[in-house]
Parts: sequence; C-alpha cells; structure tokens
Amino acid sequence: MRFGTGLGPKLLALSMLLSVQAPAAMEKQYPNIEDTNRVAASLISVLGGCPDKIWPGLKLSKLDVLLVNKELPRQILVSTMNKTITTIPNEELPPHVFQAAYSKIPYQGREILYVDSQYGLSGSIKRSITFGLAVHESFHMVDQRQWVQKRGARGTTLPLLASPRVARAMLYRNLVNVLKDKRNSAESLGKARFWYDEWLKADATEGVTTADGYEGTAMYVETIASLYDQRSCGATESELEQLSFSTPVSNGSEAVGFSGLDSEGYFVGGMASLILRFRYPQLNWQALVATGENPLQTLMKNVVPVADQADERLKSRIEQHVAKRSEQVEKFVAPARQAMSKDNAVYVAVPSSSMRTSFSPKGFFNDREGGVRYIPMAEPLDFQLTQGARLRALEGSVFVEFEDSAPPCDDYGWQFVLESSEVVQSAQGQFTIDTKHFKGLVNGKVKLDSQNRQWICVQP
Repeated sequence: MRFGTGLGPKLLALSMLLSVQAPAAMEKQYPNIEDTNRVAASLISVLGGCPDKIWPGLKLSKLDVLLVNKELPRQILVSTMNKTITTIPNEELPPHVFQAAYSKIPYQGREILYVDSQYGLSGSIKRSITFGLAVHESFHMVDQRQWVQKRGARGTTLPLLASPRVARAMLYRNLVNVLKDKRNSAESLGKARFWYDEWLKADATEGVTTADGYEGTAMYVETIASLYDQRSCGATESELEQLSFSTPVSNGSEAVGFSGLDSEGYFVGGMASLILRFRYPQLNWQALVATGENPLQTLMKNVVPVADQADERLKSRIEQHVAKRSEQVEKFVAPARQAMSKDNAVYVAVPSSSMRTSFSPKGFFNDREGGVRYIPMAEPLDFQLTQGARLRALEGSVFVEFEDSAPPCDDYGWQFVLESSEVVQSAQGQFTIDTKHFKGLVNGKVKLDSQNRQWICVQP
C-alpha cells in the first residue's frame, strides 16, 4: 500500500477512530475499511499530486469526494485540492447517499461527489474499483460540463444492424494494434481509417450518436489516473504506455461489436485517446475534444485508408449476437411501445432532481423511424418527492424521450408512458400509479403537449 507523505499515519488514526467504538467481538462491524482508506490515499496522492499529467488543467481535483461505507458511523470526505481527510456523521447526510453507487449532493454550500467505497467488490474480487469510478464520474461532472456537444442522443439505433458492429470491431482491433505494435502501427492506422469510413457508411447516424468523445475520454482519464496510482506520479510516459496494454480499455474485444454503440464508445474513444497521448503528443487534441471533436476524429485526420477484409469468424459471431440481441431489445422496449400504441396513453414527467438511487440502464435505444428514445432499466430507480409523494421504477421499466417535442412541464427529466387505466386520480392533483413496472403516489398537473399527448407533470 502506497501513501503520500504523512498520509499513512493519518489514515491509520482515522481507521482506529472508526473502529474503536466497536467491542472486540464485533470486529467485522466495519468491513473493508482498509480498502476505503486505500481509495482515499489514492485520490490524494494522484489527483492532488499530478492532475495536469492526467489531463491538462484537470478541474475534477477540486471536487471533494465522499467515500460511503454504509457500515460505518461516519463517512470519509476527501479533499484532493487541500489534501485533507475528514469525516461526516451519517445523520448529516441524506438517506439516498447510502443507496446509490454515486451522485452529487450539496454539502456546506458546495457540491460534493459521493461514491460507494465498496463499489465492484464481490466474493472473488477483493479490491474495489471505487477510485476509477470517482475519477470517471468527476470528469463528467466537472471538466466536461463546459464542453461543446456536437452529437445526437447517445444510443444504439433500432432496428439493430450487424454491419456497423462488424466495422466498429475491426476498427477497434486495428487501434489496439496501433498502440501495441509499433513496427506495424502505420499499416494498422490505415486499416483503422478504412474501418472508420466503413462504419460511417454502414450507419451514418452513428457518427453523431457515438459516446467516443464523452465516455471515451472519461475512460481515458480513469485509465491514466489508475496507472499513476499503480506506479506513482513519477512514472515516465514509456512506463505508462507499457502499463496501458493490460488495462480494460486496451482489452475490450468482447465488448466492441457486441455491446452496442453506447458501450463501445468507452473502448474506442479511450483507445484513440491513448494513441494520441503516446504517439502524437504534439497534437493539442484535448483542446479539440472540448470543442466537440471526438478523439477518433482527430486521430483519423489525414490518414490514408488501407483496404482490409473483415475477420469472417468475428463477423459471423457478431451477426449471430445481433440477431439474438434484437429479440432481447424488442422485449426491453415492448412495455413502452405497447402503452404508446393506445389512443388514451398517459405520459408522466418526473423532475430529475428527485432521483435518489443509481441509474442503471440496459442500454440506450433510438428508434430509427419514430423519433423515440427508449431507456430500459436494469435495476430499480427511486424518486423522492415532497408532501410524502414517492415513485419507484422497477427493473424492466422503460423511460422515453421524444425527438419532436418536450413535456409541457416546468420541471422534468424523466419521462414514461402508461395506459390510462394504470393511473388513478385519488384526490385533486394526486395520482396513484400501480403497474408491473411503476409504483407510487405523485402530485401533479395534467397538461397537453404540442402533439396533443396528455401529460402528468409531477411536482418535485
């Protein structure tokens, strides 16, 4: 375990403070405190020690991080900017902090990020991936906030097509070769350009719905920060490059081509970012990303395509997977499609500020014809509203967004559709929802949108 100067004794004392209240017979009352301490030390030593080596002018290091372990009576607050560690009593924190993997909350006049300090731990995995999660999400919340967004709604277009996934997989394979095989990197880069062009030909809409710029760069920042954590802020570029070969971003061959566009961006954009760092350090690519140009676009400039043939075995695997995935996706979005097909459908808009648990979608799916975006949930999502109102979206529920219009509500962020029989007005302005996928009691007003759709605008 590596600590910054003077940080080891500080964390040891903190661990004793958190554990001293428990009798000897209850030593397991506070599990994984060592892992939580390790994450705190990593945040300070890396984000506090060499933020500009991760990303020029990295701003996320100014965001304090709360490491949440619900078994502890106090939670650890890390300030990487001030290089301090303090604790917050559980009673000072909102309950949803102990239910979600991460999010932001206001605390003493500022925003802080809270992260589950045991994120990723399981019976077989003894080390959490909380450090990477904190860096990744902080980058979204702070550094990317001011970026120009030149893209459509992130997601995979329906109906699913195999050809873009094949091109994307071959593109990624060649990008990995560019990084790992210097001898043949020029040829691999030319082939990557060939498959980049083939990808855009296969589905032109994907060029503006890819997550390469946002998720790709966030994964890159997470990767570089983790490498400095592994080696220290004194690691050389050559050392970092070699270490990057074994990171998840360099080993995503089972994800790219198989998961869908919204997931592929992590790996393709992340890999392009690594190549730009280690092969083209003279390019000011980070500044270009902030203007809306994703790293893959920067990398492909002025590259002459080299014709290539798809790996037939890979192509066959992807085609079979896409056929199976299409059946799954049709089932995912079926509840929303069925409800929208009814003449008396009722749409519900919920304020985003009321969300209280982690957002875990099965994917993002954009209808090629209907202008509808579907977001099916892999885990329940809870909303806490005023006046005792509440709402829970269960696993399998589907949220929707419309390309042609927005809800006629003053405050909204989450939208879903129900059949009219699934909503009961129990009192003036009060509605009971009890379906297979949505359950709750909400306060709201009924309004019509520009398409004459009936909405319940839920009050926060």
